[in-house]
Amino acid sequence: MRKAFLHVYTRLSKSESDEVRSTLRFLTGRNSASGTLSSLFRSAVGEDPGRGNIESPESMVAAGERPPDKEESQYIDSVVKLLNASLPQDGHSQQNIRRHYDLFYGQLKHILDQSAGAATAGGAVAGSRGPRDLAPGASDSSEELYNKLMMLQLTEAFTISAASKIVLARQFHHFDQLMANIAVFPPLARLELALLVFYRTADPQISSQYYKEWIKSFHKFPPAIQRVFWRGLYGRGDASKRTHGIDAAIAGIHDWEPAHTITMYQALFETAHLLPQPAELSRNQGLFVAVLRVLAPHKQLKKYAVRVVKLSMETKLGGESAAQANVMSHYKFVTSLDTILHEIYNSPKLHGPQHSELMAELDDIFKTISSEEQDVKSRMALRYT
Repeated sequence: MRKAFLHVYTRLSKSESDEVRSTLRFLTGRNSASGTLSSLFRSAVGEDPGRGNIESPESMVAAGERPPDKEESQYIDSVVKLLNASLPQDGHSQQNIRRHYDLFYGQLKHILDQSAGAATAGGAVAGSRGPRDLAPGASDSSEELYNKLMMLQLTEAFTISAASKIVLARQFHHFDQLMANIAVFPPLARLELALLVFYRTADPQISSQYYKEWIKSFHKFPPAIQRVFWRGLYGRGDASKRTHGIDAAIAGIHDWEPAHTITMYQALFETAHLLPQPAELSRNQGLFVAVLRVLAPHKQLKKYAVRVVKLSMETKLGGESAAQANVMSHYKFVTSLDTILHEIYNSPKLHGPQHSELMAELDDIFKTISSEEQDVKSRMALRYT
């Protein structure tokens, strides 16, 4: 069914044919008040639940409904063949089939509206826009962003990175509509999208429904979605009350890895001093965790902690292993970290007696960094001589 939609979408994007547009106008114009494809044709799902076919004009007449005229019959025959030929064969329920049809219809109508607008304005039909031209814009409304998200899926251009930019956009508020149609996405994408919606809304019903599945599939999430998991579930409220939940989540996640530790600290850096201290990290990873734990209690140092987190992402710190680390990445991380921490150490505001413990902790970290720098330089000398 999605392939059929993609075919129609591609043809409309490239074609200036009046015949194509007239067929689509029939689709989106007939009984348009209802706004769903289900309203165009009487469904025979109850008669054949395995297929959920849309009925032909002949069956509509036999059922005593208003017979379509000749032009309508031609349009209906074309659409019926298209939709029924692309139906899934795995016994989808009546409700799911109707939902898919109505979603496809809504997006088809949206495309046609854009096409008609472009033609009226004297531009090319549907512009030069193709399935990949669906990036969110700063001026997009919530409805426009929602349509772009649906189009990403229906045109097989969906990536969680592109979807995240839409759902996390400040102007996006179609959360109920997205959750109502979340079944059209693949299983893993459903979990990721539900997590993004929960991050935006803090809806307890979403976390209650999906938490166990999030934990089960955590290792499949990319680092960005793992960070959303931690910030969404444990980045709000009283920090001292979150530790039990974090410990339980870690215990439930299968095959906990150092990379998971790094994404957790990246997401929850503001409360890093309250997080578990895991073992078996690489030297850079251990240094990263130690620095965030030192900075976290001092809220005035948040901007420096943010820089440390960004540095860890730039150097792909989560991908390091305790056994082997890239020499150049190691050197970049420790030298850049040294620069950030010296800015803190040299700040006149932090040299009062109330900051003596912080200064002592920074001194210890500087000693570790110095040792790491010497080690990296020795390794680089052996490598390039």
